[in-house]
Amino acid sequence: MKLGARMLKTGVAITLALYAATLLNLTPVFAAIGAAFSMRQSVYQSYIGLMDQVKGNIVGLVVAITMFYTFGTEPIIIGVSAILTIGLCVSLKIKESVIAIVSLVAVMENNSGIDFLPFAMLRFSTLTLGILSAFFVNLVFLPPKYEVVLLQKIDQFSTEILQWLRVATRSWSDQPALKDEIARIEAEIGKIDDIYTRFQEERTYTKKQKLVKARKLVVIRQMITTLKQSHGILEEVYNLGDKMNDLPTRSSDTFVEELDKAIMSHEKLILCAMGRIKLQQDESTLRETLDPDIPALVDLLIHVFENKENEEKMLFLPLSSRLMEYHRELDHLKRLLNSYLQYHNEDSTVVMPKE
Repeated sequence: MKLGARMLKTGVAITLALYAATLLNLTPVFAAIGAAFSMRQSVYQSYIGLMDQVKGNIVGLVVAITMFYTFGTEPIIIGVSAILTIGLCVSLKIKESVIAIVSLVAVMENNSGIDFLPFAMLRFSTLTLGILSAFFVNLVFLPPKYEVVLLQKIDQFSTEILQWLRVATRSWSDQPALKDEIARIEAEIGKIDDIYTRFQEERTYTKKQKLVKARKLVVIRQMITTLKQSHGILEEVYNLGDKMNDLPTRSSDTFVEELDKAIMSHEKLILCAMGRIKLQQDESTLRETLDPDIPALVDLLIHVFENKENEEKMLFLPLSSRLMEYHRELDHLKRLLNSYLQYHNEDSTVVMPKE
């Protein structure tokens, strides 16, 4: 079992909420429930969630007080109140309807003999304490480093894809293993998109930081796009399978040679972005990167079977299209990286931050 930062923070938030509620003579269990429901993946999401949770808590409180003084606290009344609470949350565009229901039930379930209004305010305060505990823990305890994780994953899966491309284009790959790897990497790319969104949501507090982050986001977004294109080429090579062997020997050698150049270009750009190439070498490295002649390679693939039947004429068209897109995205990444180097060359690293 792998324990993530969010699991640890949830436990810490519950512990903090329990201690705080005990010290304030509140009901600890509802503080713990509020903390458990309020933990989020990022500080920004926690802030947005805090606003919604407080609003939901207030809606639950208001509905509970209104229904109690109008109809009482019979189970059927609590059920109707829950429906009304959810409806109000939807109407007010409050996403945290669960905390509103918890607030409603916590307030209407009064078996303590205390007057209803003071009891309702105590339960409301207890849930709010749990919500604030979760926000505090998310703010100060193990803040997520989405930028570092994002770039590490881009580096890892770019390397894996390019290695598989080298193997697959030489017909050395085991097809079932390659199929599994393509599916696994596709799922990981979805996670990369999610982490990018989290990183994008993180707040910056100075004008300089905003400018640097805006440029960095553009570069990283292009790195992800290029990663997806390389994955698409690997998928097309897999789909062709043994049909790649139908290429004439000379054409096959040209294909492998030009794709190797594109792979090398991609690898050098990733190394540059990760700061593994010294800054004084970066500009010359980018200029000296071998430029693959992808347009000529695409023409070769299209015309190899032009004298055969129509179905076979189209055999390499999907791969050709992917190659052109890959070539275009690599070129775009190179230009963006050069631009980033010109404006942000104060560190030895280009994109990858120091941990």
